[in-house]
Amino acid sequence: MSVTPEHLTLQVKQLCERRPDTRIVGIHAPHWRGGDSIAAGEATFRVSWCESALAVGEQLAALGDGERLVVLTPLDETALGADVLARLARRRLIHLDQWQMVRDAYGVVGVDPRLPAEPWMAEALLAAPPLPRTLPANVLDAGTAWRQVLGHVLGLPDGTPDADAVVQWSMESGATDRFAALPGPLAEAIGQRLEQTAGALGALLAGAIAAGNARDLLPIGLACDLLFTGGDEPELARASVRLEPLLGGADVERSRGQEWAACARRVLRAAPLGQRDEWMERTERLLAQLKVEDWAERSAVLRSGFWRRLDRFAAAAKAAISAAAALPTAERAFDRVREHDACADQPERRECLEMAMRLLRSLHGRVLTEAGRPAAGLAAMMEHHAVNGAFEDWARRRLLGGEQHAGIAALYRALYVAVRTRRERRNRTFAARVHTWTAGDAGATDAAVLPIEHCLARVVAPLARSRPVLVLVVDAMDAGVFEELGESLREIGWRRQSGVPRTALAVLPAVTETSRRTLFAGAVQRGSGAQEKALFAGHADLLGSSQRGRPPLLFHKADLIDGATLGLTAAVRDALGDVRRRVVGIVLNAVDDHLAKSEQLQIVWRSDRVRPLPALLHEAHAAGRVVVLTSDHGHVLETDGVKLPGGVEGRWRSAGRPATDLEIELAGERVRAATGRERIVVPWSETVRYCQRKNGYHGGLTLQEAVVPIGVFAPPGETVNDLHPAPSPYPPWWHGETSESEPIGRPASTAPQLNLFGSVGCPR
Repeated sequence: MSVTPEHLTLQVKQLCERRPDTRIVGIHAPHWRGGDSIAAGEATFRVSWCESALAVGEQLAALGDGERLVVLTPLDETALGADVLARLARRRLIHLDQWQMVRDAYGVVGVDPRLPAEPWMAEALLAAPPLPRTLPANVLDAGTAWRQVLGHVLGLPDGTPDADAVVQWSMESGATDRFAALPGPLAEAIGQRLEQTAGALGALLAGAIAAGNARDLLPIGLACDLLFTGGDEPELARASVRLEPLLGGADVERSRGQEWAACARRVLRAAPLGQRDEWMERTERLLAQLKVEDWAERSAVLRSGFWRRLDRFAAAAKAAISAAAALPTAERAFDRVREHDACADQPERRECLEMAMRLLRSLHGRVLTEAGRPAAGLAAMMEHHAVNGAFEDWARRRLLGGEQHAGIAALYRALYVAVRTRRERRNRTFAARVHTWTAGDAGATDAAVLPIEHCLARVVAPLARSRPVLVLVVDAMDAGVFEELGESLREIGWRRQSGVPRTALAVLPAVTETSRRTLFAGAVQRGSGAQEKALFAGHADLLGSSQRGRPPLLFHKADLIDGATLGLTAAVRDALGDVRRRVVGIVLNAVDDHLAKSEQLQIVWRSDRVRPLPALLHEAHAAGRVVVLTSDHGHVLETDGVKLPGGVEGRWRSAGRPATDLEIELAGERVRAATGRERIVVPWSETVRYCQRKNGYHGGLTLQEAVVPIGVFAPPGETVNDLHPAPSPYPPWWHGETSESEPIGRPASTAPQLNLFGSVGCPR
């Protein structure tokens, strides 16, 4: 048995603990692998290897005052003589018993009887950092021993590692080198241990480690995901043979390969995001080595697998835009994309892909109005937009964020064109209906249409008679943004109510000066925001629902935020908290402000992202206020439309020049009251603007701009008299259903051709 410095130090330290004055120690040892001194606690001992009695005597004679000495010799005690033994600690040569040293080091009186059968185990245990001497039953068990050894020599934290633990260990820097440095018997025993603790897969892992491929346990497992989780293709069978040299010549049974693949997926998913790319790149190199990179689509974790699934979805979805029969193939391809880990890692991208799939379904579904009829009249078209078009707008707005995958970018472009083509046809029909409604007796033309000037009287005033109300007017919010905000309100407990009008019709042109002024005045007129507070406070129907001395109170953007605290001003908090103030109005400009920006940003319209909406909702909840969420008009987004001459406003102009094919002329008492003009021209197409380029515009006659959404939301846990919770607002295609096909077609117009990620020009 060779004596190591660790063995010697431990033995001498134990002698000194019993006898601090120990000065000379003699130890029988056939070999010495250390230096010329050791430190045993606070004492330093000179170490001398002596092969003869004469050499021992010389070392003792040369011992200086205060000096301490360890004599190592292969001689037995009879060869040394009594005078030499008398000077040694315990008056004898100490014969080292490794297992006694283990018992002493670990503070136990016994060891598991299976341990001494491993000739290397005692030395490995003594080389490991000692444990606190608190082992149960005063016995060193096999599990603890293996934990010590594996932790010391390999860095494995568990004495009974399963396959996941071994693969996770292999990802650590230096894993291969640590195993390669082990003595042969120890390396072989550890391989056998892995077979015991990790089963049949452990044998394969041990083979790969022994073959010098510890660093590739994870990539090999991810490669197995391709080789063994599908069919028995000949190309994959040949690749599995090419895998064998990496495993020390072992072949991989299909079930073991699937087990290894599942293990590798779990370990990779548990790794920090910053480390995953390194391992996936290593796996890609292995796939190229095995000549199976073209099968990467099978992988639910590799980036190349995600990219290839995107390829397949892009092709299938593009085919399904015009062919309803191809929709099931696109659905299956989308499910494969959604199942990939990259979707979970990229939630915004996942949402864009999901919105694309929803729009694809919408192209092949005919959505009827709540009355079960196609949208024909003006009121029916407005209802159709609320139950279907709003969600189309929400979904297609998500596609404007851009996409790095060329095939998906092309899909988004084609899908946006198809959806907008159908919308253009609806918008042209809608504009014709509004033209007739505006020119004649509005009430007689379609009594089901709610003009925006009647919104406060029809919706807010009746509510205020039974409980306090907060009217949130989000300037320029279209029905799509409304539904997105509404979803976030539902997530925090606010329940939308049925039994109130869902939409109102904005005043044309659909701009703040006309439509918001009309909303607050209760009559069609034009004016500035400075007059709105007085109009709101003097609204006859709201006053009729208010208590004496507490008329309706309106706050604009400048009134809301306390600059010192960045919270709500005291005036707003006091007004919302005073339940005797039956009606409080708030104007939020988040949407309108965003449209005015020059850059195109991807905005998620959630209640927690619209300052100071969370604070307003909190105060409303505390006071038990019902929230009426509405707008004054909507908007259209900039998607490389065309600029037409003749106007300075974003989306309306005077009638000095005749209307083009993309515009319509409006006249009537409402136009005259709103603008002071007999006639105006507005675009029915969403592709037209008259001003410089911005994020978006309003003023025109599209469903997006002219249909004003209305929603009544009860505070969390409360109900509203005479109303009841509304059912789910989502159309069937939102969650995967389609119905009777509605042709896409082209509108009877010369609308510009869209190129979301390039340039757009007018057709010649």
